[in-house]
Amino acid sequence: MKKSNLFNAKKSTQGFVLASALASFTSFAQVNVISNGNVGIGTGTSLTTQTKLDLLYTGNAFSAGPVYGGHFINTNTITGSTNPYVYGFTGIASATESNANVYHYGVTGTASNAYNGVGLAGSASGISGSFRQYGVYGNASSPTATGGITYALYGTASGAQNNYGVFAISTYANANTASVNYGIYAQASGALTNYAGYFNGNIYGNAISATTGNLITSDKKFKTKINAVTNPSDILKKLNPKSYFYDTTANNGMRFSGKKQYGFIAQELQEVLPELVYNITKPADLDSARNIIHPAMDHLAINYTGLIPLLTAAVQAQQSKMDSTVIVNNKQDSIIKSLQDQINQIVNNCCHSSVGSNNVTNSTQTAGISGSNNTATTNAVLYQNNPNPFSQTTVVKCFIPDASKNASLLVFDMNGTLKKTIALNGKGEVNTTINGNQLVSGMYYYTLLIDGQEIDTKKMILTE
Repeated sequence: MKKSNLFNAKKSTQGFVLASALASFTSFAQVNVISNGNVGIGTGTSLTTQTKLDLLYTGNAFSAGPVYGGHFINTNTITGSTNPYVYGFTGIASATESNANVYHYGVTGTASNAYNGVGLAGSASGISGSFRQYGVYGNASSPTATGGITYALYGTASGAQNNYGVFAISTYANANTASVNYGIYAQASGALTNYAGYFNGNIYGNAISATTGNLITSDKKFKTKINAVTNPSDILKKLNPKSYFYDTTANNGMRFSGKKQYGFIAQELQEVLPELVYNITKPADLDSARNIIHPAMDHLAINYTGLIPLLTAAVQAQQSKMDSTVIVNNKQDSIIKSLQDQINQIVNNCCHSSVGSNNVTNSTQTAGISGSNNTATTNAVLYQNNPNPFSQTTVVKCFIPDASKNASLLVFDMNGTLKKTIALNGKGEVNTTINGNQLVSGMYYYTLLIDGQEIDTKKMILTE
């Protein structure tokens, strides 16, 4: 075959040089060079002015081994440090551009019409003790800091049942050495706001997550139908906290911790707080050859952060009750003191009215003091009324010692006003019925008084 049939060189210096250099190629080669220096290999006469180098492979793929549209190999031995880089292939796109819609690609790759297609693949391996290996390395910069966006690595995936914008696997055969594997390692610095990762969608993690801080968007401007939490204690009473261990064997690739856990069963929590339980799909696990080793799986997950407002509201409600109890107790202490003063006055006026002044003084000293050594009151007992609370009648039981002379039951309201005096006749166990229709609904104190001495005071509640 004649040389003119092998090469279709145009009238240009570049075409002539390339044609001369390729004169020794086999007769199967197809090279086309046009006047501006653009070269096509395997393209026939179809060569555009926009492409500097076209490589076209057509036909049936070989039964074994890879098929390359273009294959670039650079083997070199480097000595010294003046040239630390060896490139098998490098691409640079640089131009003066005023159109903001134009993109410059240093390297671009497309794979189509295949069961498994890789548009751009990178592989790096090193020798023992080597420092860094990059399968794909991207570096993007912009001369202006006031606008624009730079992407060191940009990936999109769509159209399949499962799409991965970026698929990364990091493995090391010897896990006993001091090594760390990062599927994706990202770092951001130098700007006013720096995000090492931005995810515009849900995030699924199949392992323990470690972080120095965690923020959840909670701005009022994003919220509607804002209401106070009501009856938090009633809700929390329905929850069933559990301790448990994760099944680390039949787990479909879930990387559970082997330590003891504390939490809730999602199915149980769903019956009480369904808004805190979510149905999650765990993505399929793939090996380095992108074969599925664990299929995708649906499971339930809990928003534990959502329990914090309930716990806060319950603590606040409990604290409010405790504060109210303190106020009531302080008021009760004041009322009890007032009752004690009234009881002492009643004892002095009623029990010792016919006694001389010296005897009144002596009696007053012992009246109203519980736990004295008076044998007539040593075994006296006042019991809680039953029923309590009551709406119609209630029974007050007390024990009156045989040595006692006078016994009575005094009933006071919460203001310390004496509402009723009931004389107690008999000795031993004495039951006294109090009729609710003789009092208004509310809380009352009742006191057992024996021979001028207060034995005990208790509370009773009359309902409507």
